Amino acid sequence: MGQPVAGWLGLMDRVEAFFDNDPQPTAEVVTGAFWLASHGGQQPAADYLLDRGAELNWIGYDKLTPRVGLASVRGTT
Repeated sequence: MGQPVAGWLGLMDRVEAFFDNDPQPTAEVVTGAFWLASHGGQQPAADYLLDRGAELNWIGYDKLTPRVGLASVRGTT
């Protein structure tokens, strides 16, 4: 399972394992995983990926940012 899917599912052990290896995940991969974690309502995974360089305001799939995803999952949009 890839890092983006692990983030979306909130599988923290797998998300963390990607940062234990060389080479490290690219910024693009980290941001994509962050977007998926955010839209999947996986706050711990989203926070972890944000702390590792995910781009908070990246406009991704459906032309939405990760921030919008977290807000919609929480019902605060």
